[in-house]
Amino acid sequence: MKMKTFSILTFLFFSSLSATAEAQTVTDVNDFTVSARENTLTGKSGGISLVIQIQVNDLPNGASFQDQTDLKVTGLSVFRKSDDSDEPYLKRIKQKLSYSPSSIFISLEMKTKQDIEWFFQNTKLLRIQAENDIQFPLDDGNFALLKKDALNSLDYSSVTLSSAGRDDLINSLGKYKSIYYDRFDAGWRDSESDSVNPGNYIDFAKSFNLFNIKNLSFEIEGLLSTDINDVASYLQVTPIYFDINDKWSINASYQTSVNEKEQRVMGRVSYRGVIKDNPFDVYVQKLSYGYPRLRLKPYLNVGVTAMYFTESEDPDLKESQFFEPFVSLLYIIPISEKYTARLDTYAYWRSQKDKLDFISENLNWQGTIQLGYGIGKNAQIVGKYSYGTVGLTNETNNRLMIGFLTEILNN
Repeated sequence: MKMKTFSILTFLFFSSLSATAEAQTVTDVNDFTVSARENTLTGKSGGISLVIQIQVNDLPNGASFQDQTDLKVTGLSVFRKSDDSDEPYLKRIKQKLSYSPSSIFISLEMKTKQDIEWFFQNTKLLRIQAENDIQFPLDDGNFALLKKDALNSLDYSSVTLSSAGRDDLINSLGKYKSIYYDRFDAGWRDSESDSVNPGNYIDFAKSFNLFNIKNLSFEIEGLLSTDINDVASYLQVTPIYFDINDKWSINASYQTSVNEKEQRVMGRVSYRGVIKDNPFDVYVQKLSYGYPRLRLKPYLNVGVTAMYFTESEDPDLKESQFFEPFVSLLYIIPISEKYTARLDTYAYWRSQKDKLDFISENLNWQGTIQLGYGIGKNAQIVGKYSYGTVGLTNETNNRLMIGFLTEILNN
C-alpha cells in the first residue's frame, strides 16, 4: 500500500512539472523606445554616468520583467567611433546594465570631460550592439525574447544631451573652473640670465574643495624655474576662495617670487563667466573639422584686487598698498583632431602708491599664446610664448617655453 501511494505521489509531482513547463511561453518582442536619463548621475571612482533607457513596449499581456535583483543582463555592448566617416564602431565604452519592470538601463561611464563633450556633440556615433537574442523572465512565469535584429537597428540620434545636462555632468567632474584653471606642464624655457643654456620650468595650478563645504576651496599655483632670478617665476597660495554664486567670488592669497625678494598679500573680488555669444564661434567650430573636441566659450574674469607688498627690491612697491582693477580672458580653441590653441591675457590698471588714484602709465598687460599637440589620451606637447609686465615685480618680460602638458590635475 505504501509503495502504491509513493508511486501516485511521484506521478503527480512529475506531471505537475511537465504541466508547468508546457504552460511557459516565450514571446518575441521587437518594439522599443530609446531615451536618455541625463539627470541620473552617480559619482563613483572619479567618474559619473549618463543613463540610456530602452523601453520595451510590447511585453505580452501587460507582464513585467521578473522582480529579481540579482538578474544579470548580458549580451549588450556599447561601441563608439570618432567621426562621421565610414570607419567601423571599434571603441568599446565601459557600461553597467540594469533593468526596471519594462526597461533596460545602460549606464555609460564618463571619466573625462572629453567623454561628455563627445556625447553632447554627436550621439549618432554611438551604437549599442546585442550579440544574441536576450531572454528575460517575466513576473507571470513566462519569458520575453528581445530580438537581436530589432535591438541592433535602434536609432540613437534622438538621444540628445541638453546643455543643462552637459553642465551637470561637467560640474560632477569639478566644474568648468577645473577646465580653465587646473593645469600641469613642465619643460624648457629660455633663461633670462643665460642666453645659451635654457632653464627648466614647472607651470601648475590646482583647486581643492575645503571641508566638503559647497563653494569653498583652496588653490595653489606657480611657475617655478631653475633660474633663481627669473622675474616671471612665482608661487601663489590662496587659502580661501569662496564662490558667492555662479558668477561672483572673493578670495585672499599670498604670492612670492622664487628667491623670496618679492612678496605680497592680496584680496580680490571678481565676476566671471563664459561669453556665450561671440562672432568667433562660427570660425572656431570649423577649426575642429568635425572631430568631437571639447569646444569651450571664451572665459572672462573682471574684478578688483587690493594688495600690500611686504617685500620688494623696488622701493616704490615695498611696504606699500595698491588697488588694481583687472580683466582677464582665456580662450581654448581645438584645431583638427590633435591640436589645441590657448590664448590667455591679463590686463590691469594699478593705482598710485597708497592712493586711489590712477594714471595711464600704470596700465599694463601680459599674455600667453600656447599651441599643443595631443599625444595619448591626457597629454600634449606644448610650445608657448609669453610677453608683458609681471605684476609681482612690475618688470616687462618675454619667454619662449617648450614642454609636456598633462591633464592629471583636471580629470
